[in-house]
Amino acid sequence: MANKGKTKEAPAEVAVEIRTVQVAEDGTKKYKCQYCGKWIKAESWEEAMAGDYCHQLREERGFTTATLADHRQSMSADDVPESEDARPYVKVAVLHKICVREGIPVSRMVKAFGGDRSIDGALHEKFTPVYVGRARYVHPDCAEEWGLNFMRSITGGRSNSTSPNSNEQKEVEEALK
Repeated sequence: MANKGKTKEAPAEVAVEIRTVQVAEDGTKKYKCQYCGKWIKAESWEEAMAGDYCHQLREERGFTTATLADHRQSMSADDVPESEDARPYVKVAVLHKICVREGIPVSRMVKAFGGDRSIDGALHEKFTPVYVGRARYVHPDCAEEWGLNFMRSITGGRSNSTSPNSNEQKEVEEALK
């Protein structure tokens, strides 16, 4: 069928309003972080237009969107890796369930990883997560007695040494060898 003289016109551009503040019926406000896009309730948003964590990462620690992407890319793989003895790595979601079952606070697992996004570096190389797509995986030893005891020994925040409670960590590692 012929197009009898009719030309297709490009659609008119539609202005899209980007909302960064939402007000609920009860008057509470939610703010959208300019970096990650999460909705937050912190009033500090009005100063930084970001959540506290994103503000800290970017303003205080000097990360940019590009350096955060590079950091994640450095920890990414196409396939689930295997340990030196050919055991497949364990999904972090599975390790989370094991921690809950064993009574280990999940915050200790996060500390072992080096915090959110492993920004601070894992406390032990076996706890360095590997991203495969959107899922994270860790060495299978992390889900066994060695890893569970390692997480149990984590009690405080990160010190200036290579790992928190380094004497306790060394004792646990020596006992499990």
